[in-house]
Amino acid sequence: MQETPEAVIFKDIEPSAPIHYLIVSKKHIPSIQDIKHEMKRLELPPEKLPETKVFLIHIGPAAKKRSFTLMEEFRAEGVGAGESISKDNLKTQLNIAAKIGAKFALILGQKEAMDGTILIRDMTEGTQESILQSKLVEKIKTRLKKK
Repeated sequence: MQETPEAVIFKDIEPSAPIHYLIVSKKHIPSIQDIKHEMKRLELPPEKLPETKVFLIHIGPAAKKRSFTLMEEFRAEGVGAGESISKDNLKTQLNIAAKIGAKFALILGQKEAMDGTILIRDMTEGTQESILQSKLVEKIKTRLKKK
């Protein structure tokens, strides 16, 4: 645990990702609007996130846990990735992927989480294929270069 005059920082006791710290402000912030106001006052621009190219869809607890690691792998490689942590329904998650304009939906169910595979669905063509998770990031980077 670390402490500053403004916050307390500590490791999560049940992390969902390999690196997961919690930062708790000592100052009470009533709403997101107050955060936006404070950022403007301090002249801090909001961080520009990369365009979401892939959307991770998880079905079930093991798949959800594995998706956090995959998200970190994509971010480390500079590939914009998104997911819906609170939704477990396949159709709902596919609709979100389509709405945000993701090029690929990556479908990870319990079976895929256990056997190390993942389904890649091309959102434009509607085709999908199963590949090993260990080859996923490179495969997606190659396919994004073609689009």
